[in-house]
Amino acid sequence: MLDEFSLDFVNKGKPFKMPKWTVAKHEELLEKMIEYDKKLESGEIKQKDYDKIYRATMMLLSLKEIDDTVTMEHLDSMHPDDFIELWTAIYLSGKKGIRANSDFQKGE
Repeated sequence: MLDEFSLDFVNKGKPFKMPKWTVAKHEELLEKMIEYDKKLESGEIKQKDYDKIYRATMMLLSLKEIDDTVTMEHLDSMHPDDFIELWTAIYLSGKKGIRANSDFQKGE
């Protein structure tokens, strides 16, 4: 993964380090999505709209740590490939992976 990123609408285009995606942030995202969960269950919004809101809300949670001026409109104006790459970069930021040693494998 890259160490630094740059987007023309974040940090005035200057390179930045992606904030780590953590369990705490993920739980914050889930809290923010509760109202949309209800709308999805009631049929007020469609799954594709829910998915878009979920991804954008997640991205804004991280990007606003760097630059509070980032908006949904900035994300909407991105190229679809860039949007997907950014979402992936945010989601994987801070991921180290887990490693099992032989004792772990044996259940010890």
